[in-house]
Amino acid sequence: MKTHRSFCRAAGAAIAAVIMAGCSQSASASSTPGVEKTVIMQATDTHFLSDRLNDHGPLFQKFVAQGDGKDMEQSVQAAQALASQVLEEKPDVLVVSGDLTFNGEKASHEDFAKILASIEEEGVDVYVIPGNHDLDSTQAMSFSGEEYEPAESVSQEEFEEIYGDFGYSESDSRDPYSLSYAKKINDQIELIFLDANTPESPNRLKDGTLKWLQEQVDQANEEGLRIVSVTHQSLIEHNPLLSEGYTIANAEKALSILEQGDLIANLSGHLHTQNIAENEKGSLDLCPESLLDAPGRIATLTLEDHQANYQADPLDYIGFENAKELKEHQTDFFNQTSRDQMARRYEGNTQLEVLQDSFEKWNGAYFSGDLSGLSVEEAEKELWKSNGGFDGSYIESIFDQAGNQWIDREWTFQ
Repeated sequence: MKTHRSFCRAAGAAIAAVIMAGCSQSASASSTPGVEKTVIMQATDTHFLSDRLNDHGPLFQKFVAQGDGKDMEQSVQAAQALASQVLEEKPDVLVVSGDLTFNGEKASHEDFAKILASIEEEGVDVYVIPGNHDLDSTQAMSFSGEEYEPAESVSQEEFEEIYGDFGYSESDSRDPYSLSYAKKINDQIELIFLDANTPESPNRLKDGTLKWLQEQVDQANEEGLRIVSVTHQSLIEHNPLLSEGYTIANAEKALSILEQGDLIANLSGHLHTQNIAENEKGSLDLCPESLLDAPGRIATLTLEDHQANYQADPLDYIGFENAKELKEHQTDFFNQTSRDQMARRYEGNTQLEVLQDSFEKWNGAYFSGDLSGLSVEEAEKELWKSNGGFDGSYIESIFDQAGNQWIDREWTFQ
């Protein structure tokens, strides 16, 4: 059973609202009373792989070396470090926005849920939603030496049972068409979790889910609630090259419904990059970096009065004696994966080392969400223009954003 500490502050917030009523407000602030201080931490794409399924042997090492740079070698330590960091900060809520497991292994779900339970036992409420790797996966496997075997995955019903204490058994409203649900975390803010990863409708919200969403927004408006929505794939495009499969196919419809309410922001995942996207109406999609990419960020959204503050900080491995080595391993593995990708794609290219250096620098900075210290040299522009292909287009899309950062943001809401 969750304990909602934030409800205990309701009386204080009401008194503060009365006092503030006599004070002048800025033009950007609504006449609607502000919210009491609420802190929401978010992690995403934890890709937890249970040690019951993994001997960290030769086949596993080969398998992850061919991946996208996430440090699967220490997924268990990263999840434990997440728990330590959350308990150090003591937010009101922790949200984990999908791809909880490596490839939907039942044992991984069960063991990850135990880590989440250790967070709740210390008074921090935890809520989850599945990602595209979490359900009915044909890629679920266990590793032993040079061999692997298929591992049991989970159905929607099993996911709901395993994570019952983390949203599903305590929701205020459940969508009958998916694993979407809504939960008021206090008397001013409602979280709406949208599941676009059903087997029948991958990367698309079902029509029934959209109807349910409309009902939730209408109800939130009646009750004067602000909304923070949560998805796995994004509701707003972050990069035109990373759109199909990364942004929910009917995201615009969902967002148009959410924007009928007092939407503070959408919390997403899936991209693995630390990024913030904004549409023409000013709605925000906040996407933390995967916990296993370097440096592996955890985001904190602090809401108070009419002000929102967003900060994404690296995973610290609090309490680990080898914290420095773990962080270095995560960075080194990511950078080496970048270089290995270039080596495979540009084998025999006389500019291979230059391509590797440039890709490592820009890809690493982009994933970490901070291009503020980088500027583009003409030689690099020509390098990628002459080599072309997707890699060239991808790096050029990062060049276009040089000088930007997405690790912190402040804004006002109604």
